[in-house]
Amino acid sequence: GAIVNNAVTITFDEGTATLNNNPFSSGDTVGDEGAYNLIVTDDAENTTTIAFTIDKTAPTITINGVENNKTYQQVTPIITSNDAQATLTTILEREGTPVPFTQGSVISQAGNYTLTVKATDLAGNETTETVSFSIYVPSPPVGPVEPDPSPDPGPIVTLPSIESTNMNVVYVLTNGRLVLYQNGQPVPIVVTETTG
Repeated sequence: GAIVNNAVTITFDEGTATLNNNPFSSGDTVGDEGAYNLIVTDDAENTTTIAFTIDKTAPTITINGVENNKTYQQVTPIITSNDAQATLTTILEREGTPVPFTQGSVISQAGNYTLTVKATDLAGNETTETVSFSIYVPSPPVGPVEPDPSPDPGPIVTLPSIESTNMNVVYVLTNGRLVLYQNGQPVPIVVTETTG
């Protein structure tokens, strides 16, 4: 039968009626919550039965896994209602912009969030709950700074030995190379490569 969330006024143009087995007159109003069964019998003894329910109570919503105005590294909101037949509608916003959300999914991206949940029962009663929270993702720790490797000392230059101090010895830098002149003649310089 129909489910409504307000009072019902019932009229019929002939015969008699009972409402939940109690006599009922045309034009009377039913306003209390509950399930009803109306039986109308016309003058020819034909009967018509109408079942309906008056439900004025809105469903409740429970949001677990996240609390209002709290900060987390990640959350998994779980949404339930005391009315198993109620329809749940969820809207998740990050920094004011709607983002996809599925019941039971993990929220881990940094930002400020608002989760709005609306429950609507079969009678059309509605309840809305909102929870605001933040996700903070800390930066990864900075490891120790590794010292730079020792610079390459470069080649070791071994100068030839000079036996006589009376010789005319001159060192000349030519085209980026160190050249030893002894008595006006170039003398070989031994270069030994080293690795660090």
